[in-house]
Amino acid sequence: MGLFNWRAKDAGSPRTIDPAAYGYVPAAQLRADRAGPAPDFDVVDPLVATGNWPHLAGFLATIAMTSERRFAVLSRLGNAAAGNDGWLRQWLAADPRSVNALTVYAESLVSAAWDIRTSDRAQNVSREQWTGFFRVLRDVPDVCRRAIDIDPADPAPWIALQTGALGLQWSNDEYRALWSEISARAPHSFTATHRAWNYWRPRWFGSLELMENFLETAIAAAPVGSLLTMTRIQMLEEEFRPDGDEARQAFYAGERVNRALSAGIHDAAAGDPGHVKLPYLRHWLAYGLSRAGRNRESMNQFFAIGGYCGADPWSWYSDPADKFTSTRADVTLRWEDAGRP
Repeated sequence: MGLFNWRAKDAGSPRTIDPAAYGYVPAAQLRADRAGPAPDFDVVDPLVATGNWPHLAGFLATIAMTSERRFAVLSRLGNAAAGNDGWLRQWLAADPRSVNALTVYAESLVSAAWDIRTSDRAQNVSREQWTGFFRVLRDVPDVCRRAIDIDPADPAPWIALQTGALGLQWSNDEYRALWSEISARAPHSFTATHRAWNYWRPRWFGSLELMENFLETAIAAAPVGSLLTMTRIQMLEEEFRPDGDEARQAFYAGERVNRALSAGIHDAAAGDPGHVKLPYLRHWLAYGLSRAGRNRESMNQFFAIGGYCGADPWSWYSDPADKFTSTRADVTLRWEDAGRP
């Protein structure tokens, strides 16, 4: 499911490097299907493929209730069930009071609804697509409420409700009430914060001011290492980047962008090395630092990323791996040209 992803024109460098000479992973070995290592997905994907819901249930029971790992796995399972939900139906029939199964069901409905609608802009969505979209989404609040009634302390059903609320066009006050419930159960959640940021964007039900105020308040309240600074970097790139080459050069050289990048570096350094969202922050840092001309710092992020390019902003481009490797080469060559400072 994507929310208005766009494709940019590739602009690779005519100069190249030997990746091995710098300790980079060669282009042929890059994985475009992952942002980084995902050991939990390596566990659950084969279980989904074989319909082994008892082992899925057992695996989820080993993950802490408020862990970002759990939220990522529930979302992954929801996306999988949107395409084939036989195993999920068996799970729900055997254990109708499983909060995990109900949350996966809610996530699957959201994913299925967006598959019907597509990620195209509203004016390009047909009447039939809109009808199917709302028909499926209208079941999400009820499924989430069933899970919430079973375990009111669990944040997962509330977080699953966020994208459903976006599609169902909840009012600002309704969404604030939802956010209050989430914050009480999973304060500083990366997944919840990123989903809420989408709601407050001007293209949805907020404005530049509401969006930025929400995000800066969330970041200020969160401990360093929560990785919420990633969404600030993404916000600047997607919502505030100006048109025109000269304006963009000034933008990337400016204090606002560079302060955000420095905060992101600090956040990444303080984060749990196994945090499921850390690779996503590193991809944004590698890209943003390259645009800002902070070549050695960008190289450091590329080293940390390793052999993965399956994340935004590379996915915006028609050939993500080529954009990833060309950017990596550019910052390395600029560092060489500057005398390896």
